[in-house]
Amino acid sequence: MESDDKKLYTPKYVQIEDHIISEIRNGRLKTGDRIPSEAELVRMFGVSRITVTTAIKELTARGILVRRQGKGTFVRRDDPEISEETDGFSAAQAGSAASASRTIAFGSGIRLASPEKAEQKPHMLLENRIISADPVLCRKLGLDAGSYVYQIVRCIRDGGKTSEMDFTYIPLSVCGGHTFDCAELSTSLIHDYISRNFPEKPTGVDIYLQPELTGDIDVSMMTGEGDGPAGMPLFFWDTVVRRGKKVLAVTTTASKLYQGMKFLTFEIPALP
Repeated sequence: MESDDKKLYTPKYVQIEDHIISEIRNGRLKTGDRIPSEAELVRMFGVSRITVTTAIKELTARGILVRRQGKGTFVRRDDPEISEETDGFSAAQAGSAASASRTIAFGSGIRLASPEKAEQKPHMLLENRIISADPVLCRKLGLDAGSYVYQIVRCIRDGGKTSEMDFTYIPLSVCGGHTFDCAELSTSLIHDYISRNFPEKPTGVDIYLQPELTGDIDVSMMTGEGDGPAGMPLFFWDTVVRRGKKVLAVTTTASKLYQGMKFLTFEIPALP
């Protein structure tokens, strides 16, 4: 049962998606069944037609629904746990792919370059501890108010100065009694670490630019080195590691904005 706090901060179109997925999981909607029309969903949830259309487009893009012109929208598959990144593969295969840090293939043939080609640098582990999640973090992780999480703080130093800091949060229900390997944390991306060490394997990673920050984030070691916000502004983003829609971890990254800074690397394969 979702808490009232979680529902309050969950967008309406996501609530509609969750309702349809719940109907599929509970067996009330099966493969080939027609879902309620957009007009019916508008009445059920008291939202606009645009909100309903957004939800249906999302589920269609993920391969859970299929739209048939003039006939309606139908259930395409009965396993909504498999996300859009792993459509056609098993969850185990998806976890293995994430663990190996392989390139991610898109339908157009464009690929995200591997971390090695993205010039991945080693992290220095600054702190790892259990903390109480504030309301912002609870919303990001989908947790009840007052929940506890495991926090990992890392940084990257370049030329003797801190160029980047990572604040990672993992729900205790995900990591359980795991003892974190400090050496592995200095060389691993978080989704790789989770894939290798936890029973729930990631199937997707989302990036949110300029997110709302949690109250525990302290970047004074970056801004106190003479080239902080006055001379070199900081840029923040969230990396959300998930299995289906369940959030396994959130990392908030603070980085100095260098001129010509590379954020993502794409590879476009040459035509034969």
